[in-house]
Amino acid sequence: MSINMKIETWPHKLSHLIVLILAMITFGFFASSLGKELGWDLASYHYYNPYAWLHHRRHWDYWPPSQLQAYFNPTLDFLTYFLINQFSPRATTFLLGAIQGVNFWLLYCLSYLLLKRDFGRGIFWAAMSAAFVGYLGPVTFSEMGSFQGDLIISIFVLSAVLMWAMALECLANKKWMILSGLMLGIGAGLKLTAILFVLGFLPTFLLLGADYKKNLKWFVGWFAAVLTGFLVSDGYWMLILWREHANPFFPFFNAVFHSPDFMTINWRDTRFFPHGFFNTLFYPFYFSWNSQTSELPFVDFRFAIVYLLLILNAVIGSMQKIVKGVKANYSRQFILFTVFYLSSYLVWQIYFSNVRYLVALEMLSPLMIILLIHQIIKNASIRLVMVALIFIFLIYTVKPLLMIDRLPKFGDNYFGVKLPKFITNVEQALVLTAYSDYVLTTLPKPQNYLIPFFPAQWRFVGVPFQFDQYSLPGAVKGLAQSFQGDVYLLTTRATLPALYRAAHELGYEKYNQCEKILSDRQKLPHLKDDDVFICPVKKIS
Repeated sequence: MSINMKIETWPHKLSHLIVLILAMITFGFFASSLGKELGWDLASYHYYNPYAWLHHRRHWDYWPPSQLQAYFNPTLDFLTYFLINQFSPRATTFLLGAIQGVNFWLLYCLSYLLLKRDFGRGIFWAAMSAAFVGYLGPVTFSEMGSFQGDLIISIFVLSAVLMWAMALECLANKKWMILSGLMLGIGAGLKLTAILFVLGFLPTFLLLGADYKKNLKWFVGWFAAVLTGFLVSDGYWMLILWREHANPFFPFFNAVFHSPDFMTINWRDTRFFPHGFFNTLFYPFYFSWNSQTSELPFVDFRFAIVYLLLILNAVIGSMQKIVKGVKANYSRQFILFTVFYLSSYLVWQIYFSNVRYLVALEMLSPLMIILLIHQIIKNASIRLVMVALIFIFLIYTVKPLLMIDRLPKFGDNYFGVKLPKFITNVEQALVLTAYSDYVLTTLPKPQNYLIPFFPAQWRFVGVPFQFDQYSLPGAVKGLAQSFQGDVYLLTTRATLPALYRAAHELGYEKYNQCEKILSDRQKLPHLKDDDVFICPVKKIS
């Protein structure tokens, strides 16, 4: 019996491996075709943060606490730093796209597992279709080959869902549930927004079965694995933040920890929350086309369709019970997967409402659509037609969230930075640079990606801007006024006059001409006229 089972499952295992290899190759090449990513986040902190950690610059450069990204866990960005420094730009983009392609394989495997009872011999194409449409979501499509990190975190989330589904196949086997918790914990530690999926899993443990003591044991083991994974990926960083700022999640949850280095608030980005009763109740129907959950426009109706199918499923199930006295025949996997999906979505809408953080559910939505249609429609042919029509509609109407700045030409090195020649002759200097928190304004363009190309003894100090208004915190004044040596300003043309005024308040005046710093980021269409300058200043006589 066991020999026959192994022979029977071997072709499936081989096909799964082939799908993985092809997905990684395909999306590696596709990411390369999109060009080299040079977006705001990469220029601001995805490259600089791991550099600062590895070169002990966290206390050398100074960024006032309002630059929240300086305090993000840099672990995930070590991958960014490694790929950019060790491979050519084209190879970097290909490898990143290939890694992100693992998401497709995980979607395929999960769909294969949850749909195999309904599709029989057609399961391969059903699973491939769910994975394909899942991968054509606006965020997924836009972020392929980019360093945003959402498509890396989704690998951990989808792995957790897959292992959890495998555990449901045989509740006597705890290893898959433990591994599910471990993967989810690692993902949440790498990026705290993934905690929404941890919360999404919690209600499922109430529905595992009638034996609540056994359910509790499963939950305790899973949650212990989540905490372990979380500490593996974020524990060291939490310890650093606790030692330096008395808040392991600094600057978040500061109303709880009361760090003196930030406002006593539980800060979060509130730009994308629904407003009003109807907007809140029918939120997917709004953000599917009006881009309420993002800074840039996109169109995608998958969440609205899931919403409609859930209502239809509930109505049909209730009518069957009332009229015929028959309960709907829901499988345990369907119930638990639906509860996880809904719970995760509700946590997202209540606490985040930024579509980027929902990317794992964006990928899972086509699978959710298939499962719901199979509950609503009993005729196999009609079900197939309905799924096909919905998927064609989604593919036809989707408009990607084009939020990533890309350059079609890769060049010999990733950023193509060319500094003025005089910089190599100046061993030590202080640089005042204009920056802003992107939540408040995007006027001062981020220049932190340039810092690794300067001499190691050059020290960078951020002057915070809100639109064209700057402020000079006490620490900035102290560093600038006490420094003995050459001082420069680093900024674009837009904020250069205001930065000169800030320097004057600190006791410095214009001295000699500014020189341009060239990089591939300046070749982006919307930045080609926004030159970056390094400008010498001297103490006022």
